[in-house]
Amino acid sequence: MVGKTVTALTPIDSRSGKIFVEGEYWNAVSDAPIAKGEVVEIAAVQGLTLKVKTKGE
Repeated sequence: MVGKTVTALTPIDSRSGKIFVEGEYWNAVSDAPIAKGEVVEIAAVQGLTLKVKTKGE
C-alpha cells in the first residue's frame, strides 16, 4: 500500500483525516496540513492509520 496515490476525502492533519484506498476507508494523518481533494501519497502504515504526504513532498 505504501507508495499508492489517493485523494483526501477530508482535510488531513497530524491528528485526523480520511482517505479511501483498496475499497476501504482509512484514517490518515500528515505532518503538514492537507486539504480535502488534494492528491496524497501513502508514506507508512501505522496500525489502522495511514501516514500520508502531499505528492512531491
